[in-house]
Amino acid sequence: MIDLKNMSEEERAARRARAYENKIEVARVAAQPEKTMKPLFLPQINLNGSPKERLVEQQCDVMHAAEALLKALQEATPNGRDYVFRPAELQPALEAWSQRWVMIDDLRKEIEAHAIAIQES
Repeated sequence: MIDLKNMSEEERAARRARAYENKIEVARVAAQPEKTMKPLFLPQINLNGSPKERLVEQQCDVMHAAEALLKALQEATPNGRDYVFRPAELQPALEAWSQRWVMIDDLRKEIEAHAIAIQES
């Protein structure tokens, strides 16, 4: 969970700046027609709903899962030794893999910005 209470003002400002940069990057990706997703909406924190801490924790769980997926994608990146008989296919394979990595990383950034926004709401 993101503990803003124990962060210095500089750390909070840095997180806000990163969240802003992430939102810009997410907007860039969302602007591409084939990758358009509906925006996330902040939950309404109330006495009958989930505690804010739990909501942030859930977002962090999603971020950690995305990070694990990114690590697995990195380990499975196409390797030239697997394209020995069709070397012209290596570069397109790397580009396709890279696009998928960027998509998951953009999603992770969006979830991080969402978690920060929930924490600060």
